[in-house]
This record gives sequence, structure tokens and C-alpha cells, in this order.
Amino acid sequence: MGFMQITDRSKDVIKSGGEWISSIELENVAVRPP
Repeated sequence: MGFMQITDRSKDVIKSGGEWISSIELENVAVRPP
């Protein structure tokens, strides 16, 4: 299994579906088991 690490600042957010998502939240979803 590989590794992925995302580092960000509090201002690094992505707008998706009208909601602001931090890249840390995105990382947590990406690395959890399906």
C-alpha cells in the first residue's frame, strides 16, 4: 500500500457543492477504508 500526505494552511479550501471543504478533511476521506 502506498502513502499520501497532504499539508495545507487553514485558508486552503475547496468549494464543492456549495460547501467549503478543507484539504485535511479531503485527505481523511481519501485514506479511510472503503
